[in-house]
Amino acid sequence: MTFFSSEEHIKEWEQEHPEFKGSTIGMDQGLGFILTVGGTRGDYNYFPITLNERDQALERCGLAGDFWKTPG
Repeated sequence: MTFFSSEEHIKEWEQEHPEFKGSTIGMDQGLGFILTVGGTRGDYNYFPITLNERDQALERCGLAGDFWKTPG
């Protein structure tokens, strides 16, 4: 996983590295997912979500496809 500072940086990197194929997600998508799956980790009664709930959270954030699926 590579983090980029801007859309322009992404485009430059893709031009310099055409051998790597993939997709990018925006900060809103990434933050939305992180808050969905772990936003309450600091709470006293925190309980981790199930893998199924994780997959559903990914889909709600627009992160679909084989890369994002939980193996197994």
